[in-house]
Amino acid sequence: MTATPPRTLICDDQAMNFYLGTHRPRWLVDAPHEVSLFISHRVLAPMKKLPRPEWRHYAVDSGGFTELSMNGRWVTTPGEYVEALLRYDDEIGDIAWAAPQDWMVEPVMLDRTGLTVREHQERTVSNFLELEALWPERGAGDCPIMPVIQGWTLDDYLRCVDLYESAGVRLAENYPVVGVGSVCRRQNTSEIALIFRELAQLDLPLHGFGVKTGGLARYGRWLTTADSMAWSYQAAATRPCPAVWATRTARTACGTPSPGAPASSQPSTRPYSSTSPSTTWRQQHDRPEPEERHLRQVQAAPPRVPREEGVGASPRGDVLALLATVRRSPREQHLRGLGRRLRQRHRRATRRAHLRGGDVVTRTKNRMCVGKVRHADKKSAEAALRRMVQEGARRSRLNVYRCSHCDGGYHVGHVGRRR
Repeated sequence: MTATPPRTLICDDQAMNFYLGTHRPRWLVDAPHEVSLFISHRVLAPMKKLPRPEWRHYAVDSGGFTELSMNGRWVTTPGEYVEALLRYDDEIGDIAWAAPQDWMVEPVMLDRTGLTVREHQERTVSNFLELEALWPERGAGDCPIMPVIQGWTLDDYLRCVDLYESAGVRLAENYPVVGVGSVCRRQNTSEIALIFRELAQLDLPLHGFGVKTGGLARYGRWLTTADSMAWSYQAAATRPCPAVWATRTARTACGTPSPGAPASSQPSTRPYSSTSPSTTWRQQHDRPEPEERHLRQVQAAPPRVPREEGVGASPRGDVLALLATVRRSPREQHLRGLGRRLRQRHRRATRRAHLRGGDVVTRTKNRMCVGKVRHADKKSAEAALRRMVQEGARRSRLNVYRCSHCDGGYHVGHVGRRR
């Protein structure tokens, strides 16, 4: 008795293609040809002039999570979305595929819309059918919009597959990509791994939205495509090691060769394929890195003249040179500036109290009273006003007024009417 060979799935026949998520439209032109890009409709829609690359393998996201989070419903109509996709397909180039205007089913999204998981699934399926019907009326060629399965549990996803099948949509036969939504924020869990494994048994070409390296390690073999923008958030907060940039080649770790790439497209020889874009820009314009710039300023500064013989030279110059090379974070700079402003305010208040006499108000609910001299009666306040005029102050801009925040005291200042 011979053993039955295991059934070959589509994920076993196709190598997974990873789409690098980006919010920079210019990358459609500048990025290496072998990197597939995933860009949102909300990024491209406001642009009057779209980038025109020679060739680019890219997919378009509908931006549904952002739009539903902001409005609780879809503001962009299906007709407007189809017109936008036609524009991208005509000006940028052939769209590999595009996501529909689906409805995510995360608990926070259900609270925002006030609907149930079943209602979100039904609206997702009906929207896909409407978009697929609109494309032949307004466009030419095959429709690039691909179906997306929505759900929260495994039973929810299987029920969504049944909704597509009952509507006449054959997911395993007619579509090269079938998206799986509502997995981004829980992609690195065993529950999602089980869901992808069970859906892959239906021989579906699955795409994982927002699947990062942790999720790829768990269930990457069940996927045919995936995308993520997590690298952008991490790169914004973490500066890569120079050794990593030096060892990078044109075939970046963030993308795989795009299917159907022209044979003439060679690995990119642009400088940023081996260095960061900011580093390349600085090299092209002869702009040093921040640390190097500070060091150059210290080196170019004139040497400090030592004190007279017998007094001894101060090591303070070496300390300042060392501190100049240290970069402070924006928060540290803000705190230093805040402390400086508070010290200046205290010195001004103390100086006024010393010159004019009286008690300086330091604790009050009214900010306009802080730092002003409090006079016990109106007569002493008017005497202080006359002294200020004699010292050169403009009489038309000063008033004596009674303050209700300082126990009935009087102030001389720019606030209040003359009493």
